[in-house]
Amino acid sequence: MAKHIVEYLYYFKNSNDSDVKTIFLENLKEFEYGSQLNCSDTNGNLLYFNYNIIKYDTSLHVTFTYDTIKKMTLAEVRTFQNLLKEINIKASKSEISSSTLFDSISLFFYKRLLPLLHKYEWSLRKLIYLLAPTYFSKDWVKYTISAEAISQFKKKAKGNFDSNNLLQMMDLYDFEEYLFGENYIKVIGEEEDVIKYKEFGIENLITLLVNEEFNISKPYSLWEEIFNQYIDIDLSEIQNDMLLIRNGRNIVGHNKEISSETYENLSKVLKKYIKKLDLAFNKILDGNVDRNLIKESTDIFNDYMSEYFKSSDHLFSLSKPAIDPKTFESINKLRSTISKDQNKEE
Repeated sequence: MAKHIVEYLYYFKNSNDSDVKTIFLENLKEFEYGSQLNCSDTNGNLLYFNYNIIKYDTSLHVTFTYDTIKKMTLAEVRTFQNLLKEINIKASKSEISSSTLFDSISLFFYKRLLPLLHKYEWSLRKLIYLLAPTYFSKDWVKYTISAEAISQFKKKAKGNFDSNNLLQMMDLYDFEEYLFGENYIKVIGEEEDVIKYKEFGIENLITLLVNEEFNISKPYSLWEEIFNQYIDIDLSEIQNDMLLIRNGRNIVGHNKEISSETYENLSKVLKKYIKKLDLAFNKILDGNVDRNLIKESTDIFNDYMSEYFKSSDHLFSLSKPAIDPKTFESINKLRSTISKDQNKEE
């Protein structure tokens, strides 16, 4: 047997001498069937709901319940939620507001969403762990996560910081920033390097460029550089979807009301990315793609950057040195120059 309960507190929006219970009951007449309420589901089947009204000062405490002897279906829950929505719309038109006191319908959706959210978040971590250390042959954490972010993770950990499981300290917003934040620029002089320009600071960057001969690219993200090779989806689409997932996770994590429409959209998007991430893991782990793909993509990117620097529309340059792109992660003259400049300031 399954049962769902939703409780509301109803009250007039503004001071009113009318009896709130009388007006509220008038709004229920359209749905009344004896001592119950009824509503048709999408298949035309009539469902019956119970309700109880308690006068509370100048307000009403109303409890709606739906019972079934079998397992509750999504169609039934959706119908119950739609009925309550219609009742509250009518109440609002009668100048009656409502506040939700309890909602077990949302729990029905949480139980279905939690396994999907669990799989999705672990899959994001898995994708980063599999690719980042391979792409950055040295310290991938240093290259991809800012010192400020790590400092924040340590504060959250409260003495339990585990550098080997760093990604478990990241929330969905952190993952979005990690994957899509345009935090990197490619710098080319006698040699080339990539720096995290937001962390380095724009003032230091300008000072460096004034004193040296360098060309720099527009900012770009790790998603553009690495991860989109394994997940075939438009950048704007995945960013919008990740925002939807993050908002949905916040609803679940903070026990807020969730509509059937939000549940269905969120469930659909989560399943889509779980499937795409699983396909990506097959490519990475099962050898369905060349293991040298990452290195090849770096060479392709460098060729692209060479052409990119030739266009003055995409380039900030203080000089026009010969361009000789090398590997993405080279530790070159630029980094040494930065280090020397910072030591001088100290």
